[in-house]
Amino acid sequence: MEIVHPARRQIPGSPITFSASDVLHALQRRTGKRNREWLREAMARLAGARIEITLGRRHTWFLDGFLSYRVNERRGHYIVMPSPPLLKLFKPPVFHPDRGAR
Repeated sequence: MEIVHPARRQIPGSPITFSASDVLHALQRRTGKRNREWLREAMARLAGARIEITLGRRHTWFLDGFLSYRVNERRGHYIVMPSPPLLKLFKPPVFHPDRGAR
């Protein structure tokens, strides 16, 4: 959620840019090589993840490949592009991610 959270303040569909160190700090992790590698692996898993959303007992949605990204190795920046289905989740009043709930 720390990666998708900044998208709420941007134009829907625009890329989300952040530094590895900013995300690691937000996650209360150190910014050393081991955690930068962990973030890289986590981003790869997110890019291939499937999300299941259940509303009540009857409605379930599945989202595949909900983001794509690229990394600027030299600067340590990630550029994330949310998929259109993920962007629909953030249209008010349907869903507002809560940083406390994970």
